[in-house]
Amino acid sequence: MLVLTNSVTTLMENEMLNARTNITVGDKVELLPTNQRNRQLRKQQGKHEWIVLKINPSAQCFNGKEGIAIESLIDSSHWRWVERTDIKLIEFKENLRFSS
Repeated sequence: MLVLTNSVTTLMENEMLNARTNITVGDKVELLPTNQRNRQLRKQQGKHEWIVLKINPSAQCFNGKEGIAIESLIDSSHWRWVERTDIKLIEFKENLRFSS
């Protein structure tokens, strides 16, 4: 029972850490399958990985709540607004290497 409790505690701590992670402009994020459109983008178009373009603390599209503009890595002409719960940080911008 003690091992199970420790495992559950560790999982909860990891989830809390992920929730507190500061996402910034330029970070690589994964679009999560939180709604039908996100699932469609992931499955039919393979658009899993995105780059954060802008963070708006009061986006009109989310009734004044925070909105994050993201751009697809495989199609730079495709960008969209999402909520923080729709994405997961993959890599900080400081760790990304872009070819010139």
